[in-house]
Amino acid sequence: MNMLIELQLVYLKNYKTIDDYADAKVEDIEKYIRTLGLYKAKSKNIVGMANMLRDVYDYEIPQTREELEKLPGVGRKTANVVLSVGFNVPAIAVDTHVEQCCKRCLVLADIKLIVRFRLKKVL
Repeated sequence: MNMLIELQLVYLKNYKTIDDYADAKVEDIEKYIRTLGLYKAKSKNIVGMANMLRDVYDYEIPQTREELEKLPGVGRKTANVVLSVGFNVPAIAVDTHVEQCCKRCLVLADIKLIVRFRLKKVL
């Protein structure tokens, strides 16, 4: 069996509840997600989020973007995915890079319109 699949099966057996994650050591989570980028930060966020869900939110997933973004490791995009998929709340999750490209395209489009307008005035 593939080593990664074996690790994932052990991971799933050991961590089933919020308490399992909240009581875990960050280093133990790291072992299972080491192949992911930024695994140290992600491991810390997983444990921190589980603690917050248990201690602050009484095991309930927050249902607003503002409350979701208070959880460790949760940004606007993740919050929007949770709202949309988990709670059927209309929300669009846009990758930061896509958002930046769109904004640049809009800025370029605006600049082209301004240039055309000024050229028409001159001609």
